Amino acid sequence: MHLVHIHLKPHTPALELPPETATLVVRNAAPDEAVEHVAVHAGAQPLPVIGIFLRAGGPDAARRTARAVVARAVATEPALRDWTPAAAQVPLLPMVLSWPGAPHEALD
Repeated sequence: MHLVHIHLKPHTPALELPPETATLVVRNAAPDEAVEHVAVHAGAQPLPVIGIFLRAGGPDAARRTARAVVARAVATEPALRDWTPAAAQVPLLPMVLSWPGAPHEALD
């Protein structure tokens, strides 16, 4: 499972993402793109961020797939047409072991 952050740039200043953004993005994901969850951080600065959790063969494949899904959504959904994907990042998060009694250490 990979997390990809897609930053969106509005065509006009002070534009706000619609509340249904996550639903619109999911609707534009094909089954073979393996999108599991979408979270929207509309108030993120300097640009709003869409977080896409998906299954992919690696971080590069995840980034390409997430960019394609969001590009499709902004091209086809009227509520998102005033937005442009500005950047795609795969944050590198450490895997943490977690079970009762386990030490909380990040794995390298």
